[in-house]
Amino acid sequence: MMIKTLAFAGALSLLSFESAAMMDLAAYQSRAQIDSEITGRCVYSPLPYHEMVRRIDWAVNRGLITRRAADWGKAYSYYPVIDFFSFTIGAVCSGSGSR
Repeated sequence: MMIKTLAFAGALSLLSFESAAMMDLAAYQSRAQIDSEITGRCVYSPLPYHEMVRRIDWAVNRGLITRRAADWGKAYSYYPVIDFFSFTIGAVCSGSGSR
């Protein structure tokens, strides 16, 4: 019984950690500004708009960014760069590609 209780508590703490790790609009905007000022942080050729939107939508569906941050990212062409091993946002880069 003790193992089941510990497993449940562990699973519950992981779920609460994921929801707290979601990047909101203010954090997304701040990260976009910081990452755009670091030389070599993002790719040199812009992403096409549809690829940028695909990456933003993927981040929203995984619970990494809020819907408001996603809408801002689509409007101003900023997308998250996600580490596919840890599912964390490594940078927020400018897509500025054509629609």
